[in-house]
Amino acid sequence: MTEERDTEHSLLDVDWGDPPSDAELAAARTDTSLAVPDQTEVVPDAARELETIMSDVHVNGGAHLGVVRVPPNDALDYYLSRSGANEWFRRDVLASDALAEALPALDLPADRHPQDYTDLDWTRYPSYTLDGHLAARLVDGGAYYGFLEPPFHDVDAEIDGYEHVPDSYGDRSDAKRLGERFVDAVFDERYDEFSAYVTFDQWCDWFVSVPAWDATYVCFDQRTRLAWVLVVTGAD
Repeated sequence: MTEERDTEHSLLDVDWGDPPSDAELAAARTDTSLAVPDQTEVVPDAARELETIMSDVHVNGGAHLGVVRVPPNDALDYYLSRSGANEWFRRDVLASDALAEALPALDLPADRHPQDYTDLDWTRYPSYTLDGHLAARLVDGGAYYGFLEPPFHDVDAEIDGYEHVPDSYGDRSDAKRLGERFVDAVFDERYDEFSAYVTFDQWCDWFVSVPAWDATYVCFDQRTRLAWVLVVTGAD
């Protein structure tokens, strides 16, 4: 499980009185800067394991996992306690300085703005299916390599990165268990307390030119106020 909690300010027991006005919400979004928890303390080993293998099977790209925290704010809390992660919240996460610090490999430009990500197409996954979706992405892998099998056509001799990966990481049940360990370690299997979204759109220059293997997962934990972002890309 994650080691860092903010249960005193959990979004599970927010006052559901009168909603804040649109102006109050807009001001809260402008004034509230997302925080950057210590990634080495917050991210459990099981999450790093999934990140590493996901990166391995996307050799011509990779995968990165980062975490940011939403500081307490009455106006924001009112909405986030109801929907888990609003579309505007996901835009704010992608545009935040905190995410740029948590995911330095993305080399995100400083002049990003939430409006830059208005047109992203998001799909919400039922939280209890997240492990299966992650397992499916592991099994499918990238252009040449997947969780179950070695690279096609002996390309390991030609493409940098294949030299350190095994012939196989296991079977489909092993991939499913890896996804399960991720969800258990990060969310304690609290399926009613976190939301999971994915977009397959390229929203920054880190994604390689071929969009077939791109994915960005944004999961928000109402208890801990942590937003988890996993990005994946690949190419042939």
